[in-house]
Amino acid sequence: RVWDLRTGNCLQVLEGHSGRVCGVSLGDDGDTVVSGSIDQTVRLWRAQTGEALRVLRGHADWVRSVALARDGQTIVSASDDSTVCVWQASTGDLLQTLEGHSAGAVSLALSDDAQTVISGSTDKTARVWRTFRGELLKRQEGHEGRVHSVVVSSDGGVAVSSSQDATIRLWNTETGEALQTLQGHTGDILSVARSADGRILVSGSQDVCVWNAHSGRLVRTLKGHAGMVCSVALSADAETIASGSCDHTVRVWQVSTGDVLQVLEGHTEWVRCVAFSGDGRLLISASDDATIRVWGAVRGGLTQARTRHDGRRKADAGPSEPIPKSSTIIRGTLPDAALEPGASAGLPAAVEALLRTRGFASQDLHYVIPEGSPVACPRALADVLVYPSLLAVTHVPAHMDGSGLLRAVPDAGFAAVFKDP
Repeated sequence: RVWDLRTGNCLQVLEGHSGRVCGVSLGDDGDTVVSGSIDQTVRLWRAQTGEALRVLRGHADWVRSVALARDGQTIVSASDDSTVCVWQASTGDLLQTLEGHSAGAVSLALSDDAQTVISGSTDKTARVWRTFRGELLKRQEGHEGRVHSVVVSSDGGVAVSSSQDATIRLWNTETGEALQTLQGHTGDILSVARSADGRILVSGSQDVCVWNAHSGRLVRTLKGHAGMVCSVALSADAETIASGSCDHTVRVWQVSTGDVLQVLEGHTEWVRCVAFSGDGRLLISASDDATIRVWGAVRGGLTQARTRHDGRRKADAGPSEPIPKSSTIIRGTLPDAALEPGASAGLPAAVEALLRTRGFASQDLHYVIPEGSPVACPRALADVLVYPSLLAVTHVPAHMDGSGLLRAVPDAGFAAVFKDP
């Protein structure tokens, strides 16, 4: 499902896998989702519409982990069949099969340029590969149990691995040199995440731990889940942590304080994987209930939602834009009324009056939405603008309530900005 991260409301569900979804990855475009399941398939989806794009078949066992390259062109998947597969996203063609693990490949990570793959296995090793050549560069040993999770620096030079042996290890991918070993958990560390600058590590076990990667110091422990933490993710700005648990929930935490920002409920089984999009606007979760849920995570900056030629809405992020100098601004509150896509009947009366008297069309309207408001505009409205001083959800799919209507929150404030005709 697609959810509003501020309110926990459900906006979309991605369904199609016939069994547990073990791994999921969300593209930088905030719309392309890749998932892997025990049904032995890898699937591509559109987050905004829930559309299933492609099914990739080739693995002979459970698909445990997936990664989508930052450019959206390459998909990598790891399976219990001991292989790592490299796929072309646009066609679904299998480009390369990486073989070498003596047991299941259960975790993987991809460098920013997609040239380096790190895989972790139940054979207690992590391996470094050349993605498109299939060349094994390094076989990394040291863990005394299954390598549950791996992440890699943007340049592919430093890897982080977490294990059944309750340790987190940092190591040089070229030389295999051990850079740091972090200890503090008392059981399996099922997931690890790393900030882009390498300063912060986050790990998931019985609880969530935040580490200073350079000193190895445990900064804080985040408690709240009622069960094992299966997956953690760190937003690109390193300000927000997401964690998925066997208690069926996803929790969102503030890194600087450890405060819980949101508890997202809806999954009916273990949440196996969570991931942020590169732009930080979406968070996805994958579960044993065979569904993938997508949660809106917009924070700050200007975000626009434009209507495409096919009538679907696609969110695009961009730099801040000033309100046009030649403009009219009306402020007020939105009534508790339905806004029907393609019509202006539900717009506030004051706005309607202005439209009639000044010759504006509905398509000219811009809403500047205040913090916390899940209000969405009809599809007929061209843009939804959120300015830097306001934090808001930018748009909600038109079918959010199942009736094809978008409902405003009672007394939600608004500013309608019109370019003067």
